[in-house]
Amino acid sequence: MRVASCESCWLLWSMRIYWSERCQLFCCALWVIWTERNKKLHEGKLNTGKEIVEITNKFLKEIDEMGNRTLTMQWAASKWSHQETQVVKINFDAPYDRNQFRSTSRLVARNNRGEVLASKLILSTEVPSPFAAEARACFQAVRMGLTMGVKKMEIEGDALTIIKKCQSTTINKLEIGVYIKDIQQCKSDFQSIQF
Repeated sequence: MRVASCESCWLLWSMRIYWSERCQLFCCALWVIWTERNKKLHEGKLNTGKEIVEITNKFLKEIDEMGNRTLTMQWAASKWSHQETQVVKINFDAPYDRNQFRSTSRLVARNNRGEVLASKLILSTEVPSPFAAEARACFQAVRMGLTMGVKKMEIEGDALTIIKKCQSTTINKLEIGVYIKDIQQCKSDFQSIQF
Protein backbone atom coordinates (compact mmCIF):
# COMPACT_ATOMS: atom_id res chain seq x y z
CA MET A 1 0.00 0.00 0.00
CA ARG A 2 2.88 2.35 0.71
CA VAL A 3 4.20 2.00 -2.84
CA ALA A 4 0.82 2.93 -4.32
CA SER A 5 0.59 6.09 -2.25
CA CYS A 6 4.08 7.15 -3.40
CA GLU A 7 3.18 6.54 -7.02
CA SER A 8 0.01 8.58 -6.70
CA CYS A 9 1.87 11.60 -5.31
CA TRP A 10 4.59 11.88 -7.97
CA LEU A 11 3.09 15.15 -9.20
CA LEU A 12 3.20 16.72 -5.73
CA TRP A 13 6.77 15.49 -5.31
CA SER A 14 7.69 17.12 -8.63
CA MET A 15 6.08 20.40 -7.60
CA ARG A 16 8.10 20.56 -4.38
CA ILE A 17 11.36 19.94 -6.22
CA TYR A 18 10.73 22.15 -9.26
CA TRP A 19 9.24 25.27 -7.74
CA SER A 20 8.79 28.66 -9.46
CA GLU A 21 9.75 28.97 -13.14
CA ARG A 22 10.73 25.32 -13.43
CA CYS A 23 7.35 24.37 -12.02
CA GLN A 24 5.61 26.49 -14.65
CA LEU A 25 7.69 24.86 -17.39
CA PHE A 26 6.96 21.40 -16.01
CA CYS A 27 3.21 22.04 -15.72
CA CYS A 28 2.93 23.60 -19.19
CA ALA A 29 4.93 20.80 -20.76
CA LEU A 30 2.81 18.19 -18.97
CA TRP A 31 -0.38 19.93 -20.14
CA VAL A 32 0.83 20.09 -23.77
CA ILE A 33 1.99 16.45 -23.74
CA TRP A 34 -1.39 15.34 -22.36
CA THR A 35 -3.26 17.40 -24.98
CA GLU A 36 -1.05 15.97 -27.76
CA ARG A 37 -1.69 12.47 -26.44
CA ASN A 38 -5.45 13.08 -26.68
CA LYS A 39 -5.08 14.43 -30.24
CA LYS A 40 -3.12 11.33 -31.23
CA LEU A 41 -5.62 9.02 -29.56
CA HIS A 42 -8.83 10.64 -30.81
CA GLU A 43 -7.89 12.41 -34.03
CA GLY A 44 -4.82 10.50 -35.18
CA LYS A 45 -2.81 13.76 -35.29
CA LEU A 46 0.78 13.66 -34.14
CA ASN A 47 3.01 16.70 -33.61
CA THR A 48 6.77 16.50 -33.62
CA GLY A 49 8.84 17.10 -30.51
CA LYS A 50 9.87 20.47 -31.91
CA GLU A 51 6.22 21.51 -32.33
CA ILE A 52 5.44 20.42 -28.76
CA VAL A 53 8.33 22.57 -27.49
CA GLU A 54 7.03 25.53 -29.53
CA ILE A 55 3.51 25.13 -28.10
CA THR A 56 4.91 24.89 -24.56
CA ASN A 57 7.01 28.03 -25.08
CA LYS A 58 3.97 29.84 -26.45
CA PHE A 59 2.01 29.00 -23.28
CA LEU A 60 4.89 30.12 -21.07
CA LYS A 61 5.14 33.41 -22.98
CA GLU A 62 1.40 33.92 -22.53
CA ILE A 63 1.73 33.31 -18.77
CA ASP A 64 4.60 35.80 -18.56
CA GLU A 65 2.60 38.42 -20.45
CA MET A 66 -0.35 37.91 -18.12
CA GLY A 67 1.90 38.51 -15.13
CA ASN A 68 3.00 41.86 -16.57
CA ARG A 69 -0.54 43.17 -16.98
CA THR A 70 -2.13 45.48 -14.50
CA LEU A 71 -5.69 44.42 -13.90
CA THR A 72 -8.31 47.09 -13.44
CA MET A 73 -11.98 46.77 -12.74
CA GLN A 74 -14.40 48.67 -14.91
CA TRP A 75 -18.15 48.76 -14.77
CA ALA A 76 -19.89 48.98 -18.09
CA ALA A 77 -23.57 49.67 -18.57
CA SER A 78 -23.64 48.31 -22.10
CA LYS A 79 -24.69 44.75 -22.84
CA TRP A 80 -22.70 42.51 -25.17
CA SER A 81 -24.41 41.71 -28.45
CA HIS A 82 -23.03 39.37 -31.04
CA GLN A 83 -22.91 39.95 -34.76
CA GLU A 84 -25.01 37.63 -36.90
CA THR A 85 -21.96 36.40 -38.84
CA GLN A 86 -19.87 35.78 -35.71
CA VAL A 87 -19.30 32.19 -34.68
CA VAL A 88 -18.85 31.75 -30.93
CA LYS A 89 -16.72 28.84 -29.79
CA ILE A 90 -17.49 27.41 -26.35
CA ASN A 91 -14.99 25.02 -24.79
CA PHE A 92 -16.12 22.76 -21.97
CA ASP A 93 -14.40 20.44 -19.53
CA ALA A 94 -15.61 18.60 -16.44
CA PRO A 95 -13.09 17.17 -13.97
CA TYR A 96 -14.77 14.41 -11.94
CA ASP A 97 -14.32 13.46 -8.28
CA ARG A 98 -15.09 9.73 -7.99
CA ASN A 99 -15.00 9.72 -4.19
CA GLN A 100 -17.63 12.44 -3.75
CA PHE A 101 -19.56 11.94 -7.02
CA ARG A 102 -19.24 15.56 -8.06
CA SER A 103 -17.82 17.55 -10.93
CA THR A 104 -17.07 21.12 -11.91
CA SER A 105 -18.12 22.21 -15.37
CA ARG A 106 -15.67 24.72 -16.83
CA LEU A 107 -16.98 26.76 -19.75
CA VAL A 108 -15.21 29.42 -21.84
CA ALA A 109 -16.83 31.28 -24.75
CA ARG A 110 -14.57 32.99 -27.31
CA ASN A 111 -15.20 35.00 -30.45
CA ASN A 112 -13.49 34.39 -33.80
CA ARG A 113 -10.47 36.46 -32.67
CA GLY A 114 -10.00 34.25 -29.59
CA GLU A 115 -11.15 36.92 -27.15
CA VAL A 116 -12.97 35.62 -24.08
CA LEU A 117 -16.62 36.67 -24.15
CA ALA A 118 -17.74 34.73 -21.07
CA SER A 119 -16.57 32.05 -18.69
CA LYS A 120 -18.39 30.03 -16.08
CA LEU A 121 -17.74 27.38 -13.42
CA ILE A 122 -20.60 25.17 -12.24
CA LEU A 123 -20.28 22.73 -9.33
CA SER A 124 -22.50 19.67 -9.71
CA THR A 125 -23.21 17.05 -7.04
CA GLU A 126 -24.58 13.51 -7.28
CA VAL A 127 -22.94 12.93 -10.66
CA PRO A 128 -22.85 9.17 -11.35
CA SER A 129 -19.83 8.98 -13.68
CA PRO A 130 -17.18 10.90 -15.62
CA PHE A 131 -19.28 10.48 -18.79
CA ALA A 132 -22.29 12.04 -17.07
CA ALA A 133 -20.08 14.92 -15.90
CA GLU A 134 -18.85 15.58 -19.46
CA ALA A 135 -22.37 15.26 -20.93
CA ARG A 136 -23.72 17.70 -18.32
CA ALA A 137 -20.90 20.15 -19.09
CA CYS A 138 -21.65 19.92 -22.82
CA PHE A 139 -25.34 20.65 -22.17
CA GLN A 140 -24.36 23.59 -19.95
CA ALA A 141 -22.18 24.91 -22.81
CA VAL A 142 -25.19 24.76 -25.16
CA ARG A 143 -27.34 26.56 -22.57
CA MET A 144 -24.62 29.20 -22.17
CA GLY A 145 -24.80 29.86 -25.92
CA LEU A 146 -28.59 30.17 -25.74
CA THR A 147 -28.35 32.59 -22.82
CA MET A 148 -25.83 34.72 -24.72
CA GLY A 149 -28.15 34.85 -27.74
CA VAL A 150 -25.63 33.16 -30.02
CA LYS A 151 -26.93 32.01 -33.42
CA LYS A 152 -23.80 30.28 -34.74
CA MET A 153 -21.86 28.19 -32.29
CA GLU A 154 -19.09 25.64 -32.11
CA ILE A 155 -18.89 23.40 -29.04
CA GLU A 156 -15.55 21.79 -28.22
CA GLY A 157 -14.55 19.39 -25.47
CA ASP A 158 -12.07 16.57 -24.93
CA ALA A 159 -14.72 13.87 -24.38
CA LEU A 160 -14.91 12.31 -27.84
CA THR A 161 -17.75 9.96 -26.81
CA ILE A 162 -19.95 12.89 -25.80
CA ILE A 163 -19.13 14.85 -28.96
CA LYS A 164 -20.00 11.85 -31.17
CA LYS A 165 -23.30 11.31 -29.31
CA CYS A 166 -24.19 15.00 -29.82
CA GLN A 167 -23.51 14.70 -33.55
CA SER A 168 -25.68 11.59 -33.79
CA THR A 169 -29.47 11.62 -34.13
CA THR A 170 -30.02 8.20 -32.56
CA ILE A 171 -31.66 7.86 -29.16
CA ASN A 172 -29.17 7.17 -26.40
CA LYS A 173 -30.27 4.91 -23.55
CA LEU A 174 -27.09 5.23 -21.50
CA GLU A 175 -26.91 7.26 -18.29
CA ILE A 176 -25.96 10.27 -20.42
CA GLY A 177 -29.01 9.89 -22.66
CA VAL A 178 -31.06 12.60 -20.96
CA TYR A 179 -28.31 15.18 -21.49
CA ILE A 180 -27.79 14.16 -25.11
CA LYS A 181 -31.55 14.38 -25.73
CA ASP A 182 -31.66 17.89 -24.21
CA ILE A 183 -28.69 18.95 -26.36
CA GLN A 184 -30.31 17.60 -29.52
CA GLN A 185 -33.58 19.41 -28.71
CA CYS A 186 -31.67 22.71 -28.37
CA LYS A 187 -30.00 22.36 -31.80
CA SER A 188 -32.99 23.91 -33.58
CA ASP A 189 -32.55 27.14 -31.57
CA PHE A 190 -29.33 27.91 -33.48
CA GLN A 191 -28.69 28.83 -37.12
CA SER A 192 -25.73 26.46 -36.93
CA ILE A 193 -24.15 24.42 -34.18
CA GLN A 194 -21.11 22.18 -34.54
CA PHE A 195 -19.57 19.76 -32.09
